Amino acid sequence: MSQFPPSRWEVRHLEDYEVFEPEPLKEGTMFMQSLLVAAPSDGQEGQYRFAISGGQILQVTFDLAQLIRIPEATGLTLRGQFNATKQVFPLANSSSSRWMDLVELANAQDVDIQDSEGESVTEDFLASLEKARETNPSLGLAARWYLAASHTTGALELILQALPTSAKAVLACPVLRTDNIAAMVLARWPIACNMFNGAPLSGPVPLLFSKDPAKTAEAFSKQESMALKACAALASRLLLPESISYAAAVDYLKSPREGTGSSVFGRRSAEPPAKKKQEQLPPGPSSLLVNQDGEKGELPFDMVTAISNISLDSDTFVFNNKVNLAFLEEKLKNLVGNSLSPASWAKFNSGMSSWVSFIEYGNIEYEWPVSISLIRTYALWCIEVKKLKPGTVRAYLSSLRLAHSLKGLIVEEFKDDKMLDLILKGAKNESLANPVVSGSTRRTMNLGILKFLGHQISLSKDDPVYKQCLWAVFTLGFFSSCRMGEILSKNVKSFNPLTTFQWKHVRFNSKGDVMIRLPATKTKGLEGEIIDIFPYPYDNCCPVAALRKLWELQVEKGFFCLNSPVFSLSPGCYLTCNKLNTYLKFSLQDIFLEGSNSISCHSFRGAIPSVISSYSNKSYIEEVKEWGRWKGDSFKIYTKLSRDKKLALFQKVCHILKPESVGFM
Repeated sequence: MSQFPPSRWEVRHLEDYEVFEPEPLKEGTMFMQSLLVAAPSDGQEGQYRFAISGGQILQVTFDLAQLIRIPEATGLTLRGQFNATKQVFPLANSSSSRWMDLVELANAQDVDIQDSEGESVTEDFLASLEKARETNPSLGLAARWYLAASHTTGALELILQALPTSAKAVLACPVLRTDNIAAMVLARWPIACNMFNGAPLSGPVPLLFSKDPAKTAEAFSKQESMALKACAALASRLLLPESISYAAAVDYLKSPREGTGSSVFGRRSAEPPAKKKQEQLPPGPSSLLVNQDGEKGELPFDMVTAISNISLDSDTFVFNNKVNLAFLEEKLKNLVGNSLSPASWAKFNSGMSSWVSFIEYGNIEYEWPVSISLIRTYALWCIEVKKLKPGTVRAYLSSLRLAHSLKGLIVEEFKDDKMLDLILKGAKNESLANPVVSGSTRRTMNLGILKFLGHQISLSKDDPVYKQCLWAVFTLGFFSSCRMGEILSKNVKSFNPLTTFQWKHVRFNSKGDVMIRLPATKTKGLEGEIIDIFPYPYDNCCPVAALRKLWELQVEKGFFCLNSPVFSLSPGCYLTCNKLNTYLKFSLQDIFLEGSNSISCHSFRGAIPSVISSYSNKSYIEEVKEWGRWKGDSFKIYTKLSRDKKLALFQKVCHILKPESVGFM
């Protein structure tokens, strides 16, 4: 933090204003510079703009059905990825960027719309949206970047705002083109910035531009009041914006108004009181942390919104000015967000999308906590109207229970309702009595197919690193029985360092084997699991050798890094399940008929169990459960007897039942 006024004002020539670019920062950080044009004589504020620099990649994942309420959006996920330096441009004399339409963002490939399997359906959805706009031209989603003050004292943050309408409709309204409006918040990121903090001014330290830099610097040094006025005017532009839910945004668009955003920076009349040392609260029951009063309103439909709605009840504690409530609330949100894996939050999103569809289907008004009768009706609607499987309905009900917990509401009646349990058991029994036969069969990977893939890779003229990535992931997946999602990145151009398998998780041992740590798994979550990979001495299919060769190639190409994903194709480009499935489909199209037989990423999961099933020794069958880290008995799907074994067993039964072998009484 800096004190006002600085000992020396840095002033640049006005001609450099339009071409000035902040210096790039290291990856993963963002920095803001406020640029102010100052007149040297009268001190009046001139043109200004805020510039973002740094190497941080901004990622957004959101349930599309909570942003655009059309049937085609149900079950779809909106994923966005932006470069802070190249794509975030607040307008001149503004703290926000221009409004961008969803169609524009999709065409620029800044966002991608995916189905529940992670497949891109952007083109199909945009076609559906265009058709829906024939009857409702304003339908859509508009988004913009907003530079704001943070609830954390003396901090700034970058916010991605959105309104549930088209950008064209937003730009047609003068009120909505201003900075201070009410909007939904899709995501927020902290920003570093040089700041004044104290009497008589708080806010960002500006860069000054002038036709005569020397004269301006001298004027500012001699006339502190002139500099204070200009800087305070700039700082007052940074607000705590008004954040609203989807339902409130729909009403807001019917009658737009100025937002209730408040300024936290600017001139101060006196020195602020000395900051007291924070004291840690004693541990206590979680029920003390969240308001337990029932309330009407929007449900937290996804992780970002759900966590942002969590708050501490200040009346619960006696603070005596020793505890920073805002700090504790931020810590609470972080802890809740990290309590579940990204996959678990994704399931929560899906469950709440289903609940929204149910509420809109029946035009239902309800209060929190939701009545048990309405919950039973919801379960019946899922089963009879949506034709969902009982297991899926049970998962969606778990999401609804979690939503209650996030609002601090008691759900014991919900959890122990016998009638709800009977409904689900009855649906399961009906599904068992009337099974649905699928025409599609997913094949299990075997050694012959693995060798064929290796042959295909060796003949291709692709990049050596790409070829080695494919071979390493194929052999590792085959011999480890890993879920491919546990070892591959979720996105092509970005990765989550908490959940992605990186080189720092790989250890080559002197005995020739490899120990790997999976940072996030289906059964253990972020606790992770340790797996030993041993050399396979036959058929040139050794996973250890493949991993080692991949390591060497990445080092040779100059982009190896312990903190980067193992299966990196190039700097900032990673192998994903989608890419792998596409490759398998193309490479095996002449062998397997699409729709009736197929090989996918999940085919590798059952490779070892299917091999072991060829042995009649039951101890092998039981040991495979530990090998593949199965929590239940699902591994038995891969250990079913082949037709030849079934025939041999039936022939034994026939032999036993031969008349001469059976005594009759």
